[in-house]
Amino acid sequence: MRQRKNLILFFLAGLILTSGLIWGILTYLKATEKIYSDRTPASIDSIQVFDDQKFVLVGVKNHEGGGIFYGQDYVTTVAEHTLYTGNMERPAPIGKEEYYRVISYDLNSPDMKKKEFDLYEMLDKGRMYRNWGGPLSSYYYKGVDYLVMNMQKLQNEDPTEKEDENNKKLLFTAGGELATDNTEEKIKELDQEPNSFLHKVNWSRGGGISEQIDKALEKYHLWYRENDIETVSEENVDYRNRIDISGTNFARLYPEVAKNMKNIKLLYFRPEQYNEREWFDKLIHWFAPEGQDVIELYATDEQTGEKTQIHSYDEFVAWIAAHPEEEKTE
Repeated sequence: MRQRKNLILFFLAGLILTSGLIWGILTYLKATEKIYSDRTPASIDSIQVFDDQKFVLVGVKNHEGGGIFYGQDYVTTVAEHTLYTGNMERPAPIGKEEYYRVISYDLNSPDMKKKEFDLYEMLDKGRMYRNWGGPLSSYYYKGVDYLVMNMQKLQNEDPTEKEDENNKKLLFTAGGELATDNTEEKIKELDQEPNSFLHKVNWSRGGGISEQIDKALEKYHLWYRENDIETVSEENVDYRNRIDISGTNFARLYPEVAKNMKNIKLLYFRPEQYNEREWFDKLIHWFAPEGQDVIELYATDEQTGEKTQIHSYDEFVAWIAAHPEEEKTE
């Protein structure tokens, strides 16, 4: 009986020892496990610059890749393999296996020449700051396309809420030049610069002129923003094969560009040439049926209900001036 009891105790002790050993191994592996954040670049298929080099259409093979950052001279996307440092107690230097590859297409070259550079390789050796997982910020300022990346040593704080020694910002150009002097001051200057695409008038006035434009584009599975046109995007729905702008003024004016509209990622007005009047007038003419001057837009007087057809930006501005908004009192 005693021998059997000793065997049971011996077995339990062995089980506890084995369990502890397994737990220790798993704990060690978890503590030393490396987790990476990966990002694939946008699958850019075509880039076309048209209408006196003012507008750019970017087409993609599919919409599964990363985002696109656009400016005057470059269309840019990124590929990333970055160590996740949120489960670490100490920051680690950027490893050889890590990369943050920037891929820029030169809009001023005949073949949209592609240029690639790795931001992590451009940093000094032993650097511990790396991308924290957020998107880049893009700017166009004094003839240069700039990009800003938020960087952290340890991903245990939100860099948008608190700035300390754990957080830094990296400033570089879409062409591959890394800013090293007075970067904080330069970034502040960029943040204070007015947006090139900021509207001077409210396109929602008149009972929703912007909504009417959006409705007109919706039937092509497109939607517009202040500075670009994009394809409608809904989860598990691929609209690329449904985009058909045949029979529009756009298809007649730019037949070679219209062929690639089915693959549209975005169509935008380059910032240096941007003009709000021209953007408004182009939109309402491009997407009207061929032979019709503009899509039908009506501004509605909120007081009387009277409708006025709008044929141009200048008519819209004149209508706004004749119909000032009443001040709201509480």
